[in-house]
Amino acid sequence: MIIGIAALAIILLLIVLGLLRMFGGGNGEIKVPDLANKTYEEASLALSDLGLDIKRGDDISSDDVEAGKIAQQMPIAGSNVKKGKVITVRVSSGPGEITVPDLKGKSFDEAKTILQGLGLNITTGEPVFSDKVKENMIVSQDPAANGKAKPGEIVEVILSKGEEDTSEMVPKLVGNVYTSSDEMDSYLSEFGFQLGSVSESESSQPSGTILNQSPEAGVKAEKGTSINIVIAVEPSKVTVPSLTGMTLSEADFLCSDKGLNVMMGDLVDDPTGTGTPGTIIRQSIDPNTEVDLGTTITVYLIKDPEPEPEPEPEPEPEPEPDPGDEGTEGDNADETENTDADNEG
Repeated sequence: MIIGIAALAIILLLIVLGLLRMFGGGNGEIKVPDLANKTYEEASLALSDLGLDIKRGDDISSDDVEAGKIAQQMPIAGSNVKKGKVITVRVSSGPGEITVPDLKGKSFDEAKTILQGLGLNITTGEPVFSDKVKENMIVSQDPAANGKAKPGEIVEVILSKGEEDTSEMVPKLVGNVYTSSDEMDSYLSEFGFQLGSVSESESSQPSGTILNQSPEAGVKAEKGTSINIVIAVEPSKVTVPSLTGMTLSEADFLCSDKGLNVMMGDLVDDPTGTGTPGTIIRQSIDPNTEVDLGTTITVYLIKDPEPEPEPEPEPEPEPEPDPGDEGTEGDNADETENTDADNEG
């Protein structure tokens, strides 16, 4: 019985010594437990049971420890400390942040492959025009290149719609009347253009009429392009055109376009016989003569030829005498002579 009690006492002593070695030496020190992968609350409870205090330091990223669990402690596990010692712990915030790569100029599929390989996701925003990045390639991204993102975070990319077509159709100005630069500039601004140079050219068209423009109407030009115009001014002199061979109406149309007048003179014969009746054979002012605007040119037309006289009808031949009439004629003559003789007697 005494031996059994002694044996039990020895066992208890060994247990106490073992506990002392585990949680501290015989000098009253306590061995710090391993708090890794415990929540802050779990660690606080464990340390409190040992007579130790706890302090939470800054959170730390960790690829190995789940977010919300202790990833680091100080002093480290296994250290011997005095009772009441404060153990500082740092809780994991999850995996560390990822450096976002530069995706500019890449296609959506290329960027998706790269980001998924890094544990990131991708989405697209509203495409934009770009004169530097080809169509369907990435223009910008958020987060920007070399920025930080957490695993699973979404990176938004903006794709290019290519270069924006800022050209517009040039309006028709030819034929319109130019009144002032302000009015014309205001009109062109409605199409995205502006008035360029205004030059003059002598013309039979009404003064101010736009004769020419550059660029031409109907072509596409960049917004802001200057449209140059040429406007008509009354000429001081006009060159007389050749009217030979024209009808009166043709000559009148041509001359009126040049600011000249036409008056019909006498009808004349065509000495050559090669002209067409009703066409001009001569004009009062020679072609290529410089004359004042409004000058009248008299023109002479070939008259119709005189009709040829009808031929004289041939005389009808006299009828030949009938042979049976000769005796009758002789008797009649004798009777006449006898009658004359009686009358004489």
